[in-house]
Amino acid sequence: MATLVKNVRLIDSQGERGPVDVWISKTLSFSGQADDVIEAEGLYLAPGFVDLHSHLREPGQEEKED
Repeated sequence: MATLVKNVRLIDSQGERGPVDVWISKTLSFSGQADDVIEAEGLYLAPGFVDLHSHLREPGQEEKED
């Protein structure tokens, strides 16, 4: 199964690039045929962002979280 994201602006460690086409596949080898095509003109694709400010107070002291 593969998905093609077309005309997306890519943000990575090299900066911003695009518009580019990005293939997303669940396997390392695929036939080059897209099961889904997403037209992403005007949208951005970036690696997942992580919230570095977290409190690991569970279980206990949940009342301090808001």
